[in-house]
Formats: sequence, structure tokens, C-alpha cells
Amino acid sequence: MIARKLACLAAAMRRQWAPPWELRKRQLVILQRLIAHAHERVPLWREKMRAAGVRPGDLRTLADLAALPLMTKEELRDGFPEHTCARPLEPSDHVFETSGSSGVMLRVPYDDAGNDFLDAIYGRALFSAGYRPWDRIAYFWWTKPRPLTPYERVGLMKKTVLPSEADPEEQLRMLARLQPRVIYNFPTSMALMARLIEQRGSRPVQPGIIVCHGELMTAEQRATIERAFGCDVFDQYGAQEFNRMAWDCRRHEGMHLDADSVIVEVLGPDGSPAGTDQEGELVVTGLAGFLTPLIRYRIGDIGLLRSRPCACGRSLPLLELTGGRSDDFLKLPDGRRVSPRMIVPRIELHTGYLQYRVVQRTPAEVDVMLVPAAGASDSLLVAIEAELRSLVGRGVDVRARFVDAIPLSGRGKLRAVVSEV
Repeated sequence: MIARKLACLAAAMRRQWAPPWELRKRQLVILQRLIAHAHERVPLWREKMRAAGVRPGDLRTLADLAALPLMTKEELRDGFPEHTCARPLEPSDHVFETSGSSGVMLRVPYDDAGNDFLDAIYGRALFSAGYRPWDRIAYFWWTKPRPLTPYERVGLMKKTVLPSEADPEEQLRMLARLQPRVIYNFPTSMALMARLIEQRGSRPVQPGIIVCHGELMTAEQRATIERAFGCDVFDQYGAQEFNRMAWDCRRHEGMHLDADSVIVEVLGPDGSPAGTDQEGELVVTGLAGFLTPLIRYRIGDIGLLRSRPCACGRSLPLLELTGGRSDDFLKLPDGRRVSPRMIVPRIELHTGYLQYRVVQRTPAEVDVMLVPAAGASDSLLVAIEAELRSLVGRGVDVRARFVDAIPLSGRGKLRAVVSEV
């Protein structure tokens, strides 16, 4: 298994320097296989293509992808697994669960081959930032136990997962104890820690690389983090459905799109393709997901593809996020600001819901709406109220309730956390 993973990584490292025509040719070959496979094996896509009057043989160029219908998060959720998967799931499959900033609970399975490929794409971004296989990694994420990866079992790419819901003081203490060379975290959390370091005038940890992901990172945040921690800060873009999709190289001229892993279309307001350097809705097709084909998937983010190349010489195009994932902070009566990335993990500790939204009505009122799953009871509401009260404090009234549906918010995005304050 480790040999196969290393072979995938070596191939991914080579492909980033391949000429653009070679990447496009590879995209088309895999896309044609994927569409034929989805039409033959996946009920959802067979039905969608029949309704759209499209057959696999119609896909002759990459531009022909636009003839296929879009796929939504709700279709992925409601059809799992019978209508979205190419075969029954097996114990060896890798099932990624997420609701992220959208609030829709999703499950996306990958087989071993797809998972190995995604690991290689993830590793490529990390190595391109200057990572060495023996470097210690601190990775802030939800506090759920996970098995060791094949890399970790042989002493490589060891990752210590730390709780992303911890406050900045505690996160700094954890980093001081661990002394990692690489830190993965959300930019808002890193910026809060950076301000603490600058206030105190001492740096308890000296990393060599900081990778920010999961949120839009502003230029001000990057500058603050680099100044406080004294190291390079890299931006990355990904989603649990596809893993890593774009990443910042050491030139810092933008994020390289993993064009060998995903095809990204940018759509204008009317659904037609936006021009190069023009902002629009990002629609993603995954080239590694033959078990669960995600084709023209509405990821819920706003961005654009740059026409200019990066000075580093890589042929992977540059992607810029210009909107989306700008989740609201809760603004509390005592002046604290609570990131959605501290809220989401607490809700995801619980089951029994299909979708949720947290809405702050006033500084002292937080409303939690949940679309219940079958068999959900009021005990779920009580548990989530207690979870969030422990986060925001006694001065805030937290009320959870079941609803039939949660409407889309601006630009058609399903936001999990909204502050009206």
C-alpha cells in the first residue's frame, strides 16, 4: 500500500510541471471515462443525463462538459448511497463526512485508488511549501479520533490533530508543548494567536511553515501571522468532497489549481461560462471520484481563474477566491467574537439532523434551526443548546428548534452560521 501511495505522489509531483496541453488531454481522457462510468453505474447520473438529453458519447471536448446538468449538495445528501454510488459500499472504502460551512451533512466515499490519489495531491501542496517527511505537523481540526495513515505507520508525515474549537490561548499552549515545524489552521484562529504573541512580545513556538485553509484569508491576516510567527504563510483551498483543490506556492502569486484532480468551471449569473479573470460561481468536477462521481458540483464558493501564469513555472493555473466561505462571527455582549469554526465542531459531535443553521438575532440571542433526521427527539435540541451555551456563556440566550427546511441565503449559498448583529 505504501509503495502505491509513494508512486502516486511521485507522479503528482511530476505533473505540476507538465505542459498545459498535456494536462488538458489528461483531463479529457479521464472525464470521458468518468461520464461513461457514471451513466452506466450511478442511478442519479443516469437519470440526470436522460432528463437533459445527453449521452456519454456527446462529450468530445472539455467545453462539452457544460451540456451536463449541475449537481447539488442536496442531491448528494438525499441520494446517498443507493443513487450516488457506483456500487455498494465496502469496509475498505474511505467515507468522508462533512457539513462544513454549508450546514448540509454529506457523506462522500472514495475507494482505495481514489483515496491514494487525493493523498498525493494533498502531499504535493505540502512538499511544495518546503515540508520534509520527518517534520512534525500540528493540524487543528474537529476533535474526532482517526486511525494512523500508512505514511504515519512508517514514521512519515506524522500529524498531531489538535482541537480547532479550543480558544487562542489554549491553542498557543498546545503549540508551545508540541513545537511543530508545520501548523495547519484556520486563518482567523492563527490571526488571533498572532495578536496574542504581539501583545506579549514573546513567541512560544517557532514553526517553519504555516498553512491556512477553510476560510478566506485576507492580506492583513497573512501579514499579521507572518510577522508574529516569523515564518512563511501559505494559503490552501479545499473541501471534504474533493480534498485539496488549490494551493499557494513559495512565490505567493496565487493558488495553483490542482487541474489534474479537479476541473473547475466559473459560471456567470445566468449559468453561462464566465470569461478568464471574471468572477463567478465555482462548479467542480472531481477526476478521482469513480465510486461517487461528483460532476459539475455546486461547491458554493465564488472565485475566478487567472489568465496569467505563476512565475514559479508550474503549469497548474491560478485560482482566486473572491467570495463565499466568509462565514459570520457571533458578536457577543462581552465583546468576544466567536468564529463559525468553533461552532461547527460542537454541532457535528451530535447526530440526528440533516441540516442546520445558527442565527444570531441580537448580541444576546442565538437561534439554532435543525432539519431533523428520522427518529430525532427533543434531547438533541437540549444537547445542542448546552453545547453552545458552554461556548458563548450565560449572558446569551440559546434556543434550538426543529424546522421543516432551511432556505438558501445570498448567492444561493447554504450558510451554517449567520450573524444579524
